Amino acid sequence: MDPALYRAVLLNDIHAFISLVRKNEAILDQRTSTASNTVLHLASRLGFVDLVMEIIKLRPNMVQAENKMLETPLHEACREGKSKIVLLLLQTGSWVASNFNMENQSPLLIACSYGHLEVVKVLLNQPLFLRLEYDNPHGLTSLHVAASKGHTGMCLFRLSIDKHIYLLTRLITSTLKLVGYCLCFFFFFSFYTDKLYHVQFM
Repeated sequence: MDPALYRAVLLNDIHAFISLVRKNEAILDQRTSTASNTVLHLASRLGFVDLVMEIIKLRPNMVQAENKMLETPLHEACREGKSKIVLLLLQTGSWVASNFNMENQSPLLIACSYGHLEVVKVLLNQPLFLRLEYDNPHGLTSLHVAASKGHTGMCLFRLSIDKHIYLLTRLITSTLKLVGYCLCFFFFFSFYTDKLYHVQFM
């Protein structure tokens, strides 16, 4: 990555950043030599909201860019507890929630591991997350990780979310069963009513 670009991002120097991009827009595609991070990875990790907004405006598809660890900028923001950045990235592309890194860690799992409750609250507002975390190849959920790290507040919050999901699931299941029973009764009643009608008038 161009040293001037790297310095502009690290210093959150938006004016210098925009000036470099105006001279050569292709500079946005450059990555760091070691981890293969994009400018959005760096800005997300550091929590520079205005700079992240500027980068997303110029390159919205960069939210799904992966580095050498297969991590997106969302992974970086979750690890550092940058809830505002997490929200921005999700608003741009919520599908990045489904990305697992080389260690099979989702952004949600990483946030729970580091005890970033505000980030977890933002993530769990995305319905996709509750389903995706159970797709972990090792069966490890964010609740398991939070408990293993001793994040009591995180565990209580996750359990409250899971309880609501469980109750909602029970309600939907009960409603579907009731609808099924009603349909069975309707068909049964229609069948025998029709049969009795034919018997009477034969």
